[in-house]
Amino acid sequence: MKTEKDEKEEEDEEEEFEEDEEDAGEQPLTEDEEAIVAYLRDDEPLPPDLLQKLLAEWWHQEPFRCLPSLF
Repeated sequence: MKTEKDEKEEEDEEEEFEEDEEDAGEQPLTEDEEAIVAYLRDDEPLPPDLLQKLLAEWWHQEPFRCLPSLF
């Protein structure tokens, strides 16, 4: 059972975490990065142009070329 002290400590930790995120001095996210965050956080679909960018690079790489040799 949680005491009031435990609850207060949890709230303080959450506030510190939120402040750390805000004060991290990180660069703002690009549109693509924001879309990925929305996909992971809110289950929003990724835009087709972003999927094209991400998948085109891997489409012709090794795992797909090697599959016929496995059989």
